[in-house]
Amino acid sequence: MAMLDVLEKELTSLNIFEGNLPPIVDAIADSIPARNIPRRMKIALSISELMLFASQLRCNIKHWNGSVIPINSIMFCIAKSGASKDSSVKAARKCFEEGYTLINTTRYADAVDRAIEKARQAGVDIPNRFTGYKDFYDAPNPLFVAISTSEGFIQHLNKLADDRFGAGFIYSGEIGAELTSSSNLPDTIKTLAELYDEGTKEVKVLKDRERQSKEVKHLPVSALFIGSQDNILYEDTVKRKFKTEFTSKLARRSCLIFINENIDQDIYLSLDALIKDERLYEDKAIVARKKVYDFIKGFTENYLEYPIEQLTFSEKARDLFLLYRRYNEELASTIDSMFPMTRLTRQHLQWKAFKLSGTFALMDYSNEITYEHYKGAIEFLELVNEDIYSFEKELVKEPYELFADYVRHYSVKGKYEMSLHDLRKAGFVSTKGTSLVGLKELITLVNSYDKDGLYKLQDNVIHFELIDKTDKILLSYVECKGSKSHRASKVSSGYICEEITFADLAEMLEGDYAYIPFKFRNGVRGKENIDSPCKWVVLDIDSAEITDEEAHVLLSDINHYVVRTSNAQNKNKFRVLLELDAQVDVPDYQWIQFIELIMKELGLVGNSGLSKAQIFFSYSNRKILSQLEGSPLEVKPFLEALIKPVVEQKKLTPGQMSALLEDPLHTFDKAFNAKEGEGGRKLIWACRYARELGASKDYCLNLIEQINSYWVKPFDPIRFENQIRRQIDRWQFSH
Repeated sequence: MAMLDVLEKELTSLNIFEGNLPPIVDAIADSIPARNIPRRMKIALSISELMLFASQLRCNIKHWNGSVIPINSIMFCIAKSGASKDSSVKAARKCFEEGYTLINTTRYADAVDRAIEKARQAGVDIPNRFTGYKDFYDAPNPLFVAISTSEGFIQHLNKLADDRFGAGFIYSGEIGAELTSSSNLPDTIKTLAELYDEGTKEVKVLKDRERQSKEVKHLPVSALFIGSQDNILYEDTVKRKFKTEFTSKLARRSCLIFINENIDQDIYLSLDALIKDERLYEDKAIVARKKVYDFIKGFTENYLEYPIEQLTFSEKARDLFLLYRRYNEELASTIDSMFPMTRLTRQHLQWKAFKLSGTFALMDYSNEITYEHYKGAIEFLELVNEDIYSFEKELVKEPYELFADYVRHYSVKGKYEMSLHDLRKAGFVSTKGTSLVGLKELITLVNSYDKDGLYKLQDNVIHFELIDKTDKILLSYVECKGSKSHRASKVSSGYICEEITFADLAEMLEGDYAYIPFKFRNGVRGKENIDSPCKWVVLDIDSAEITDEEAHVLLSDINHYVVRTSNAQNKNKFRVLLELDAQVDVPDYQWIQFIELIMKELGLVGNSGLSKAQIFFSYSNRKILSQLEGSPLEVKPFLEALIKPVVEQKKLTPGQMSALLEDPLHTFDKAFNAKEGEGGRKLIWACRYARELGASKDYCLNLIEQINSYWVKPFDPIRFENQIRRQIDRWQFSH
């Protein structure tokens, strides 16, 4: 068994990956009333605020190697706009309001004591009166300040170091924008990275003694960076800057949570129920906040009177640290090099757990970090660590992949459009080269990448439309009996439209109806009255080259029905009803072409010249051949073909056709490399194409033998003979 497997098995047996956290963390998370964010975001922000508060107490951890380690954290929260990022931070911080008030009261009292002592040393008669010490009073710096420069930040830390309590903190409410707009932030981040491990930073000696800063030593410095994925992922300049700063300075030192999912809102049967539920949720947050508020108040009062000088690490906790460190090293070695942030983060999780475990020990008012404290810290990190991988996967995407995500993010009702100007500005189309080439390349790449979206180019604007995938279909029908001509005179109106499943069509096919896969406005037939997209199509097959049984076999991997028409004895005249994998709304002028494309791809021959409003008849007592355990037909390739510019195809010369036939592996590539389940259709397609190129029957029969033997799983000889070869034997050839 590999070392990684041994370690993972051991850690699993210790319930390290269960996500169980100290009650105070869950209570802070409960105090955040936002309902549109996932639980792990609330927990991560709660941990950030809890560690920030703990850092103010200036209780460091004594490492077993003798080092003194401060309690501090660096947290990144990257989420969509409107994800309640700032309001959630404020809600969590409210839990600590009284704690901060008590700390600041002590800090200001200490400042007065220092002023009185200075007044006494200066010989002031009554140094403990305000009038006596006011000239010596130097108020403490606020704990929460806006940082302008790295030098200013160091001076701020020097001032904080004069107090018994208080720690450094950097906050950015929009890290992506600030990285590109602030020239000072990169230097401040560099300083933050240097201070993270031991809270120590040497300073340069300046000629101007008044501006000279002092060395920072064992001072905790934390940070919280809030960011929107809108600019970090989609604005190329911001993305490059973020990758540089994060990978080189902060990946090993920080936690990152990435909120990319949408939280579905509850649906209520009445507005009263909605209001009641909202009130309950808000009241629960208020109760949770009061619970944490009271705990922090009591804890802080006790701590300020009886502070813990230093935390030590228990032997059991140290053993778990060593196991976890090796586990992270082994697991990091398996991470692909294209994800350096993920690898760096994993390599140093044990160190972040070290600092977090100190916070948990403090909240227990313990001077020792126990096994349970360190275990709880690991459980939090394992709960959120997958986010860095999810984020980096987005960060390393190609421009066309990001473009697909971008249009979905900003689409309204599944539609979006973007001009060439905006495409270039966002970095989706290069500013080099001709614009048309860049646009066409983007269209080709994004259509091949996004299976659920359709992209088309019109007048230097890319139009996006989401392909609507659903299990429901529409069926419009009216009951009718009699001969074909009699039926035709009775079916101009009265259509009933129902939303059903494809499997439900069987009931209609068993009776006598006129039907269509669209909805007619007011139930009146007519192409101008078609009032819906469709999720299934009807193919009208009338060819001596294929029977209904053969068509049923060819389509065995696609959900379908095959049923004969007015002449129950004519096995060459039948209808094929195909389920599509998405709703399509093809314009009337492209409908015939759409059906032709499907027929050609499936190797079927029939009447493709029927309009959208064409109705079809079902007849009772017909044998229905069906496949409902396959897959719907993927519509995107056909929709893509419709939006390609129509290029007049020059008629091939005999020499050109002969050259194509002489290179079967290339010419009939779709058949040689057929997917599992579509082999029969591709053999028929290859023969039809070969016949168009002037091939003889012997060539076609030899071709299908060649293709079948090329496959890893060829047809069974009997099946090949009965289903494919006999069908081609009936075909007419000009040669």
